[in-house]
Amino acid sequence: MAQPSERSRIDKLIAHHEEQLHALRIVRALLVAGEQASSTKRGKTTVQRALQLEVARRSNGHESPEHGPYYVPEGDAEAVSTPQVKPKGYGSKAAIAARRQKTAALLATFSRTVPAAHQDPARRGFGGLIAAGYLKRGKGGFLRTAKVFTP
Repeated sequence: MAQPSERSRIDKLIAHHEEQLHALRIVRALLVAGEQASSTKRGKTTVQRALQLEVARRSNGHESPEHGPYYVPEGDAEAVSTPQVKPKGYGSKAAIAARRQKTAALLATFSRTVPAAHQDPARRGFGGLIAAGYLKRGKGGFLRTAKVFTP
């Protein structure tokens, strides 16, 4: 025989599924009513209007399934008149060059023969340099590999 806690759990599940069934019946009734109404009285349905708005939005925003949301077709006056903005900060060429110079100076402190337990004052991690193949772990620290780093 089922315990009271199991009965209450089953009752909750039944109530939950009855709510879902009720919602599905409402949707079915709306669909049947929509099918029965004549197209002249009904005019454009909400779904048709939404589809038209979506087509207009995609054509105005230059979004297409083939090219994605940032596609700008050739010859677009807006795209031609928009000047290219150079990246500032972290992504600028000067910042990238400065980071590469610091990395080159850091790699120059490692030996190819003697492992060094190196402590970087800036406390940068060496995981990226190990993954890229510029350093490898030795028994007493890190070893510089023969891979050339070009700043």
